Amino acid sequence: MNARRVANLWLALNLTYCVLGLFVPHLPAWRMFERAERLEYDFLDRQGATIPVANFLPGDAVVLTLENLLPVLSFICRQRPEHGPYRLIVRQPRPQTLELNHACDPH
Repeated sequence: MNARRVANLWLALNLTYCVLGLFVPHLPAWRMFERAERLEYDFLDRQGATIPVANFLPGDAVVLTLENLLPVLSFICRQRPEHGPYRLIVRQPRPQTLELNHACDPH
């Protein structure tokens, strides 16, 4: 087989896999991100106003874990120290409350 035929066969197999991924729930594909458990939280400033964290993220980025969220919150805290101290209230997956002190460290 020549290289062009192998490439065409590989492309056809890849497209088939992508289409199957739309309909077969357990096949890893783009739809697997729909099943990711969302981190539900509120990020509040000193006055209790909600800070929209999505405004500080690129494009349509979604933060799925607390470990990934904390550096973003520390960044916001350092950018807007006059609104601190800040409070994070996590509702899902495990309810908890964290305070970000004036040094922007969660505790």
